[in-house]
Amino acid sequence: MVSSKREIVPGDCVLVTGAAGGVGSHVVKALIDAGCEVKAVDLRPMTHAGLDEEIDEDSVEWIEADLTKTDLRALVKGCDAVIHAAALVGLSEKYDDMVEVNVDLVHELLEASEAEGVRHFIHFSTGAIYRPGRGLLGEEAAIEPSSDYAETKLDAEAAFTSDLKLNWTILRPALLYGPRCESMSAGLFTLPPILRNFMPLMPGFTGGARSNWCHADDAASAALFVLGNPKAYSRVFNVADDTPMGSGEVITAITEAYGLPIGPLVPFPNSTVLLAFSPVMDRDYLERTLRTVLRQIWKRVVSRHELETPLRPKVDRGALFYVAEDTVLDAGALKELGWDPAWPSFRDGVVDTLRWYQDQGWAPKFDAEQRDREDTSFGFAVSQTLSGKWVLPSTGESRPAQVSLEAEFPNIVKADFHGRINGMAWIEGLAQNVAIEGTAKVEIFSGRNLTYEFAFVSDEGVAHRCRVEATFNPFRVFSSMSNLNGTMVNAQGEKVGNVEFSLGFADQLVPMLMSFRPLT
Repeated sequence: MVSSKREIVPGDCVLVTGAAGGVGSHVVKALIDAGCEVKAVDLRPMTHAGLDEEIDEDSVEWIEADLTKTDLRALVKGCDAVIHAAALVGLSEKYDDMVEVNVDLVHELLEASEAEGVRHFIHFSTGAIYRPGRGLLGEEAAIEPSSDYAETKLDAEAAFTSDLKLNWTILRPALLYGPRCESMSAGLFTLPPILRNFMPLMPGFTGGARSNWCHADDAASAALFVLGNPKAYSRVFNVADDTPMGSGEVITAITEAYGLPIGPLVPFPNSTVLLAFSPVMDRDYLERTLRTVLRQIWKRVVSRHELETPLRPKVDRGALFYVAEDTVLDAGALKELGWDPAWPSFRDGVVDTLRWYQDQGWAPKFDAEQRDREDTSFGFAVSQTLSGKWVLPSTGESRPAQVSLEAEFPNIVKADFHGRINGMAWIEGLAQNVAIEGTAKVEIFSGRNLTYEFAFVSDEGVAHRCRVEATFNPFRVFSSMSNLNGTMVNAQGEKVGNVEFSLGFADQLVPMLMSFRPLT
């Protein structure tokens, strides 16, 4: 323990809920090291993720149980303290699906603890309850839950009042990561293996909204630091590391931890772009579609590397809270009492975390031979509408034109890939709603071009071919891909006109994403 003045000392009994989870397992190990008697409860057995190999089963009373169906007074009887880390976690989960565990259970466990004479109750909440914004967010910062999950955690905090007859402390950790963490940010560790399906070099993302993190080991050390500490009673503390990082830098740090080569630097989309996706992400169908696509690719990674993993790629509208605006927690209040993180930066802990995932078979390992050998292809289709004009070279007269097409890319191996297109074209004075067929070519690294070439037969029965292209700029992705220019020729190869099409992302982004479908 940290101080001789503590009211919970070695030999006292501490109940830990959520004991097999990312935070709870670290709390259990820390309490054992501190000489406490530990009673641990979780739905999962102590053998989950090899926890039984890290602690002596004789040093803990492990109870495999559902807390919502447990006699809570019997559970806490004889305990001097409770550290409550159990919760349902999910940014896209509905409030009603989480309220029983995240809110009602907290009230009931508090009531039972009070009745059985528990002296200190420590509750893990979340830093996601704050309103994002510039500067440091202290415990008195504006509250604005970003998801139903955060709303349940805030409602649970309402149970902790001055009327309670036991001492309590609330901990609000920043983004949690570390060994045994399975949800929320753990899904980020699936992104590099997924993205490498499309590109020989992973882009080096930079910038993005800043946030700081909290290693599960530091969350546990914070719990032990406040345990039985009178200076922490009836108080709320943020728990976070010292180093805010941009969203792009976080993804790059995970990519580097995998040992994958880093390619050109690409700025992470700013808050304006990401917030533009907010109404898109509010569409349940699109969210399910994107989640299905990513999980299909991840499933292939899992099969290829023979993994048994709880990690899943996440497509959660609530995640915009973390990547659209700064969310930097100030842990100064806890530090004033003498606590400091053992992992002051996400970069310090990411390699350790990934190695644990890999050793457990939760994440793949890569080497140069595997990168050359693996078949990482997959396919998708997407619908688009090109609107614009064609210009007669002889007179300079311009006439409206529009093409509605579906592009299919059946075998994407790297960032340069080819596909086919089909659809309908309306070209005033030349073709009225005629069928088109052709090819599509995307060259992200080698040529940075998007090229569409298609053939059609005019109303007069003459074959024509149209070719348009745009140049990809990684620093201006949407604007650079919005305008496709080219030419149209007849069957003799004679130029019929210049073509200017616009792919309006502002209007078409939602329908394009809605049309996205995987090809199997």
